Amino acid sequence: MTAPWTPPAPRSAHNRALITLVIDTSASIGEIGALDGLNQSLRAWGNDMRADANLQRTAQIALVTFGHGGVRTVDASGATTAEPPDPFVDVARFNPAALQSGGYSPMLEGIERGIEIVYAGAESLDRQNLLLAWRPILCLISDGAPTDFQGRPTGRLAEVTRRIRQEEAGHNLIFLAIGVPGADDEALRTLAGPDGYYPLAQVNFMQALTLVSNSSPRLKAMAGTGSAEEIKREFRRDVEADDESRSWLMGGPL
Repeated sequence: MTAPWTPPAPRSAHNRALITLVIDTSASIGEIGALDGLNQSLRAWGNDMRADANLQRTAQIALVTFGHGGVRTVDASGATTAEPPDPFVDVARFNPAALQSGGYSPMLEGIERGIEIVYAGAESLDRQNLLLAWRPILCLISDGAPTDFQGRPTGRLAEVTRRIRQEEAGHNLIFLAIGVPGADDEALRTLAGPDGYYPLAQVNFMQALTLVSNSSPRLKAMAGTGSAEEIKREFRRDVEADDESRSWLMGGPL
């Protein structure tokens, strides 16, 4: 006798948006006196996200650092100093412990960790019968240049760039890069593409984080149809049309 057909479980209408930050915590962050500003900005950004009803309902945040301690997946809730089993936390729980600086800049390995986390997050949502509200955002924030774990120049830039382009072409993520003064503009622009890289005029991590959260409406609007290049181009137009945002970027108002 044939078993009766069981319909699939309904998917929740409350879909989720995954935002993964890959943040430089190498020694240079401490040397330029920016570490306190980074930690303060992360706390303030969490408060701003909680004040946005849409982001509070949908966004989940994961945090990867490279520099102090090598490449680390940080518990974005601040509940533990160990690597969390689930890197993503709801905006309501986003409260990372103060980050520390030190070491070199294994940036490319940090990006690869971020890609792994995006995949794990999407699979976790699928198991919960939740959908992605829009393509995951993977954002690099750095003040330096990529190195290996011993501080030597790395020859992996082209390899990791190809991986990013493949993931974007597969509609698996949107990659952005934000450089504070001192960043290797050429490397970050290569990784993110010409429309995905934003060099800041000053060392201000709050501006970088605000740029990430401001990208969400554009990504949501174009997530189903646009290519990564089209989405990033449209978002850049939005940024350049806003006087305050333009004043953040290298060179000031356009």
